[in-house]
Amino acid sequence: MHVAVDLRLLDRDGMEHSGIGRYAVEATRALRAARPSWSLSLHSNRPDLFGESPGTSVHRTSWPTGVAGGRVAWLHLMAASATPTVPDVWWSPTFTLPRGWRGPAVVTVHDLVFRLRPQLYRSRIRALYASRATRVAAGRAEQVLCPSATTADRLVREFGIDREKVAVVPWGIGDVFRGAAAGPDDGYVLFVGRWEARKGLGLLHGAIRELAAGGRRLQLVVAGGPGWGAAAEIRALRADPTVELIEEPSDERLASLYARAMVLVYPSTMEGFGFPVAEAMAGGCPVVASDLPELRELAGDAATYVEPGDRRALAAALAALADDLERRRTMAARGREQAERFSWSDCGELTAGALEEAAARGSVARRS
Repeated sequence: MHVAVDLRLLDRDGMEHSGIGRYAVEATRALRAARPSWSLSLHSNRPDLFGESPGTSVHRTSWPTGVAGGRVAWLHLMAASATPTVPDVWWSPTFTLPRGWRGPAVVTVHDLVFRLRPQLYRSRIRALYASRATRVAAGRAEQVLCPSATTADRLVREFGIDREKVAVVPWGIGDVFRGAAAGPDDGYVLFVGRWEARKGLGLLHGAIRELAAGGRRLQLVVAGGPGWGAAAEIRALRADPTVELIEEPSDERLASLYARAMVLVYPSTMEGFGFPVAEAMAGGCPVVASDLPELRELAGDAATYVEPGDRRALAAALAALADDLERRRTMAARGREQAERFSWSDCGELTAGALEEAAARGSVARRS
């Protein structure tokens, strides 16, 4: 089978470090491993992310796809005819499909923050575009992939998508995060992810400062990179000498940070999957996370949950964990067990199955 994959999202600098970018890279690699006999046409200006492999070709473009406007223009004006040989199915690891593509398609919808929390998206206009594009793409596609049942249910409820064609395909965890040996932690609180509005960085910083005002000082390490809507929070973090900011760490550095942290804190207000939570669990790092259904679906009873936006509850949870080494060890063990449920090989196999189903449905539709 010949599959075209829209990876233009990765043309923007640094997107491979974001959650959606990591998924696009790893799921594509997993698909290639799951179906080595398939032909994959990858639309991307980042061939360095995939290397060379039999049956895989990378199609570059001179269009300015490193910016959102260029990607949208390419998608709607060029994408449908950008593959020299017409593919059997088109897969978009993001929420969009080419306007001119009329064949079978699979689209991945990660979350619905643009629909449910547009004030936390990059702008109202972009939120409106993302909402409309998702409605159209999910309605047209033969199969829609979501990383969690929570996202799948929201998609059906918000856009009226047929639940029968929506598949839950959990994301995986890289092997680099599973290899760290258990040992004494260095006592710091860790945050990993994009530094953006919906991630709760200001809340976390406030909880750390509240503890310090009461005499309990905990170091905060913030790893990731600048995103959208959190400029004030980032300035406050940079100005705080007790906070260490680590920009764009490698996976190896991240694995080391998880292994040595007292706890990972993930105070997000909405997620699709939650890579840092999964990676931390795999590395034996206890997790404190917002009490969101998608994060409970991911972490089960391996994490401690606090009400989103409740700074005092977060501070209390951190203080309790700091004083309870045995509890941290129990949480670390539970986390490692929970993380065994998530692998990129499973993601690749489920994605391949969805593409096969989409191609079969498209064939039936064309015959009828």
